[in-house]
Amino acid sequence: MPFSSLDPKSQKFLKKYFKSALPFRDGTSQTDKDQMADEYQRWLDARTEFVRKLQGFPSYLGTAKIVADLKTASDLVEKDKKSFNGMAGLQELQRLSGALDTIGQQYVTRLTQEAQRAVARMQAMKGTAVHRQKSEKRLADMQTAAARTPPDFDTVRSAQSFILADEPVVQTVANAFATDFNQVTGWINDVRARFPEISDPVVAADKQAIAAKLVQVEKLLDEHAIVPARNLIGAAWGAVDAAVLVVRDQADYIQLKSETEVDINKLMAKRNPGVEEECAAITAGMLQAVAAASKRDFGTTHRILEDLKKRARTELSFAQGYLDFEASAKSASEAIAKLAAHPQSKFALGQIAEARSVFAQAEALAGTRAYAQAVNRLSMISAICDEAAVKAAGAAQFTRFEDAVTNDAPERILLGAENLIKSLEAHPRAALISEAITDLKKRQVAANKGVDEFDDDAARMQLKQLGELASGARRLADIIDALMGRAERVIQRIADLRDTHGQAKYVEVSLKEALDTAKSGSEAAAKGQDTATGFLDQAELALERARKLADGQELYLIRKSEVKTAADDAMKLTFPDKTAAQSRINDTFQRAEALSKALDPIKARGALQAIMNEVGSAKIASKAKSGTPPNRQEVLDIIAQPDGQKMLDRMITQLGPNDVTQEVMVAMLSARFDMDVKLFQTKADLDAGQAKATLTGPAPNLLAYYKMMTKVPDTHTKLNESLLRFDEIEEVGKYDSFYRTEKRQVVMGLGGAMGFGSSLSDPNQLEDIDPNCVSIPDSPQKPQPNYGTWTTLHEIGHAVDDAKSFMKGRGNGAAFGGWTEHGSDISSIAKAVAKEYDYDAFYIERLLVGGAPDEAELPASLVDNPNGPTIWGQRKQKVMAWHAAMSEGAKPWNNKRAPTDFDIGGKVYHEAYANTWVSYDSSARKQGVTGYQFRAPGEWFSELYAAYHTGKLNPKHPAAKWLSTL
Repeated sequence: MPFSSLDPKSQKFLKKYFKSALPFRDGTSQTDKDQMADEYQRWLDARTEFVRKLQGFPSYLGTAKIVADLKTASDLVEKDKKSFNGMAGLQELQRLSGALDTIGQQYVTRLTQEAQRAVARMQAMKGTAVHRQKSEKRLADMQTAAARTPPDFDTVRSAQSFILADEPVVQTVANAFATDFNQVTGWINDVRARFPEISDPVVAADKQAIAAKLVQVEKLLDEHAIVPARNLIGAAWGAVDAAVLVVRDQADYIQLKSETEVDINKLMAKRNPGVEEECAAITAGMLQAVAAASKRDFGTTHRILEDLKKRARTELSFAQGYLDFEASAKSASEAIAKLAAHPQSKFALGQIAEARSVFAQAEALAGTRAYAQAVNRLSMISAICDEAAVKAAGAAQFTRFEDAVTNDAPERILLGAENLIKSLEAHPRAALISEAITDLKKRQVAANKGVDEFDDDAARMQLKQLGELASGARRLADIIDALMGRAERVIQRIADLRDTHGQAKYVEVSLKEALDTAKSGSEAAAKGQDTATGFLDQAELALERARKLADGQELYLIRKSEVKTAADDAMKLTFPDKTAAQSRINDTFQRAEALSKALDPIKARGALQAIMNEVGSAKIASKAKSGTPPNRQEVLDIIAQPDGQKMLDRMITQLGPNDVTQEVMVAMLSARFDMDVKLFQTKADLDAGQAKATLTGPAPNLLAYYKMMTKVPDTHTKLNESLLRFDEIEEVGKYDSFYRTEKRQVVMGLGGAMGFGSSLSDPNQLEDIDPNCVSIPDSPQKPQPNYGTWTTLHEIGHAVDDAKSFMKGRGNGAAFGGWTEHGSDISSIAKAVAKEYDYDAFYIERLLVGGAPDEAELPASLVDNPNGPTIWGQRKQKVMAWHAAMSEGAKPWNNKRAPTDFDIGGKVYHEAYANTWVSYDSSARKQGVTGYQFRAPGEWFSELYAAYHTGKLNPKHPAAKWLSTL
């Protein structure tokens, strides 16, 4: 730069070096002056820059030596009046700058390493994930600050100091956490130890989900979130229990399927047209069972397979019966065909007609699957045909005579004509062909005359006509003989039945009908009328009907005597509704008698069975009232009878609240609904499995359960594989009822009472209910359900939901509330709430898992805003208000303002149970029946179920349709 461009002070400083003894002597060129000016300016600039740099290095780094060296360098340039040391000064500044960088880097490295080691130690401490997060953040900030040029020493120093000070605090947390950690870790190991129990592929997804739960537990554990960790490990244990039940159910299914397939294979080995329709239905049923099993609906599968097994065993006898019929039909058909092919078959037309008639009767019986009777009919055909063949063979002379007429001389065959006439005269039915015999004799005389007069043509003509007429007469006589023989046999069978059967008088009219019809057949046969066969067919059918009626009446009378004795004995007992029961028995006896008189002994016996059901119910009711529990088989025997279960239920529901002991009702509930029933004094006893041993007290609640469960389909109770246990806790004042999926157990905690009511469509819990969804108002016809009734149905609803996996499969649909079960995974909820209230998601997530999280730092967007802290605080207050309203303790499901005041993106998020979060569509509350319905997906279903089965659900409610199909 030009020397002249320097400021005056700098020019004056440099001019002192223009002396001859110095580098710039008098007469120094302008170029040298300018060069000297450049060097001096570089020094000034370098020193200024170094000073600025030095100011960025705090004194606590140990920069005193650098400062002293800087002064020395400055003196070297500024105070040496003999030599200009600009270049030396620049070199010294470069050295000092490098030394300064080394001091800074050493300081940053040391503090960073100390902080890193401290954080690493904290990260090795169990249960400190949340508590060490500030130190981890400060370490990240520290590393960022250390990477700057120059480093942000204050931030590095402050972060290191914070981290070292925080380590003892975190260590204290870790020490306090050790006990909890060891306990929960033990539980985690206990769950994992059970994994071999659920190694079956059918629960592979369950096992994977349980394993994921354990990972989540470990994460919660590391975050020192003990309460949610404990809850989640409990859920994992329960999930293992549930998976074990699925494995057992599948094993039972495989066993039952194998047993069923054995029976089905036996049937299919004999599959034939007689059972084709049922075989096709059974095959389709097996496909349904397999499909249900693939969905793990083993309750449905069990019912299908049990039904298929029974059907297969029943159809097997029909299959064999059809095969027997088919074989007999083939033999009979061959016998008829053989007779029809007999050389003399034209002389067995009557027997052929009879055989074909019997064959048709057998086919008709087979059409009703009465194969044994059909085979019995077909067995007659062989004898008919054999006998006919013998008789037909005896008519060979008629055929030979007809052949001889054509070939032999008339005088040689006259003797044959005489023999034909004699054989016809000897026929059993000769009287019925007397005119034909007379005509034959005339033709014989005419033939003789022709021979005597040597008129062979006239003789041959007469003999030919004689042969044809004789053959026809023989055929007619044989047909009449066959029909009349059949008529005689039918008439004899009628007489035998009339003379030997004890109930012949009962079927007197039927026997007369059969006899008259048989006689008509005989008369028609004697006249050679074609109607004879039809009459005889009708007569045999009428005889068979009469025999069945007589046998049926005889069985009825025997059974009637037995039932009368049993009924009289039952009426000596003491039991509720005795007068009405006696009246029903009397009425049923009268109905049985009326049916008997109306010639329907089968229905009459059915009526007697209804009386026996009444008798059985009366015995059980009498036992119940006396405090004696019936045994399981007694109950099952009644249930197995037609309408037996209905009668049993009616009898039991006549019992008063104090008429039966707990022991009796435990036995009744257990047998009637096929479930294990126990009573417990306290919840602690239930958890410990210590059921009451003495059950002598009254059982009003158990009786009420019984009555209530008869109001819903059996598929929801006794046929429901998700309802295997039904327990009650008697602890007074405790009204906590619940359903345990893993144990398939309903637990009723009614505190000794069933009384207070359950309010529906309460405006204090639900706002703006759709008019079509408002519950049916209370009235004498539809009273307010009491707590016990509602709760019983509610808990059964849980079992139905579990059996059908209803909410699991449909609960996220808009028509079913749009539910999501978040459980302990609340990150998505934290994000949604953070977005809604524009607050820190990490803070919200920590708030949801429990405890008091550290204050969220002011976001960058508000740092420069003077009102930033105020705005941030207002947002926090909104979050806190939401959390207070949506936490379990606030019972948010009863908050009528939930869908409006706390709507988040069309959803309501709340804590359903401790540390278990859910969400549902805000709009769903418009179709609510109770506030409690919106606690969780299972409660949503169960409250609707209870409303439907108490008759309080509005018929126009969208749920009414699908509830009716369950």
